[in-house]
Amino acid sequence: MLYSAGIKHDKNSIISLFITEFRIYEKRTVLFRLLLGAIFIIAAIFLNVATPIKGIMIAIGAWFISSTDFPARLRADENIRKFGNEFPIFKYEFKGSYFIVKEKKSMNIDYSKVEHLVLDGEYIYIFMGRSNAIILDKKEVKGFLKNTYTDTIESFKIFLEEKTKKKFEVSKSLIFLNIFDIVDIFRK
Repeated sequence: MLYSAGIKHDKNSIISLFITEFRIYEKRTVLFRLLLGAIFIIAAIFLNVATPIKGIMIAIGAWFISSTDFPARLRADENIRKFGNEFPIFKYEFKGSYFIVKEKKSMNIDYSKVEHLVLDGEYIYIFMGRSNAIILDKKEVKGFLKNTYTDTIESFKIFLEEKTKKKFEVSKSLIFLNIFDIVDIFRK
């Protein structure tokens, strides 16, 4: 075993997982909601309609813009209700050619199955597909290699990038999108 990690899920980790999944796999939907909101607001400003209707149009536009993650939050809430107060606890072991996911049973996953690696302030996400992901608490990552050049998280990131042949993406909201991100959305 080269690295180990784990997570004891809670409401925040479940919500974060679903929002990150949505931002990775539904970039066009997020962009569409943003554009739809902008259209409502611009239409309210320039159309010659009654003031109460303008207010409603601005409110609808603002809701679309501010709630781009709304579908993900709904799915997260459904799953949180299913768990009740019994959130799962997972342990992970990262070996040379695969990693092991342990909950009640163990499952070996080859690194070639990984589609996306994502990083945010608290978690590392490994996506094998839509609705098929693991989430690691950064504080729980432990390395078993002697590496004096980098900290554990940095060496773990390098290890995962080498094994999966993927680069880490940063989970970000629309506020932080730039023109290159938007071009990338349409290229895929």
